[in-house]
Amino acid sequence: MLFNLFLFFLSTNLNANYKIIELESIDLRECIKIKESTQNKHSRVVYLNPSNNTYIKIWESDYIFGNFFAHSVKTGFFQDISPLKEIIYDKNNLCRGYITYRVDCPLNNKLKYYSFKGASKLYDAYAQNEFYKIFIEKLKSKIILHKVIYLDLVPDNIAFDCNEYHIIDLDPIININDIDKLRMIIDFNHVLSYNPDDYQNFIKDLLEKRN
Repeated sequence: MLFNLFLFFLSTNLNANYKIIELESIDLRECIKIKESTQNKHSRVVYLNPSNNTYIKIWESDYIFGNFFAHSVKTGFFQDISPLKEIIYDKNNLCRGYITYRVDCPLNNKLKYYSFKGASKLYDAYAQNEFYKIFIEKLKSKIILHKVIYLDLVPDNIAFDCNEYHIIDLDPIININDIDKLRMIIDFNHVLSYNPDDYQNFIKDLLEKRN
């Protein structure tokens, strides 16, 4: 009963487009495991639910980006820039993941990228198509407006659907005022280095202005 009241209160304080789902109510028996990471404080699993064409991402209770993601949802950051559908909370009132609509495979996202430290890194916006240029300006505007920073702008995390780009890996995000907390846990500059150079410069300039 108390948990149901918590979900009701939470849903009234989140963007109305997102429904709150109880972790313990999710049935994964028919789902397909797509990806899994078991690093300390980074443990998370992604499933495909073929019955309703959605992706489910679930992380451990100590996941370092869990609270940051929950904060970003409340700001409205993800609206119109992601296929976010539902937010997952457990009975301890902790944000434990999210559910997204399925969109086109990132391999078909029509973006230009190159090999970088064993991964793929996007070329700057000037080398990309017009749809990406619109997307990146929208992303920057949302970062400034909602005071959060998206940290993983890489080819695999961007999908193209209905002539629009969307971020599809949503949790690598931090509110600007918590950057110093994150620096104590991870190598922030290393993480940022995998993002496009022009986007990195935008983030660095934003943080300098904050100080």
